[in-house]
Amino acid sequence: MFDETAVTTLQQQVRQQWGIEGKDLDYFVFTGTASLRAYNVADEKINILFKDGTVKDISSIDNALVSHTLAIPVKKFYICHPKM
Repeated sequence: MFDETAVTTLQQQVRQQWGIEGKDLDYFVFTGTASLRAYNVADEKINILFKDGTVKDISSIDNALVSHTLAIPVKKFYICHPKM
């Protein structure tokens, strides 16, 4: 998450450079969060074909480390503002 002073500083710069005020300023300078989960154990299956011809779900394999790392959501924070 971004520090509130960083957002305030960007808002002041936009206000000074373009004279934008009020709710319009919130349109030009804002923050948010995006998250992605590569693998959802409840909804999806990833099947692995082994050399012997058997097919197994990734969650049923002894080395399930792969499925756990894929199931952890990745969260990214962003801040949007006009180029200064």
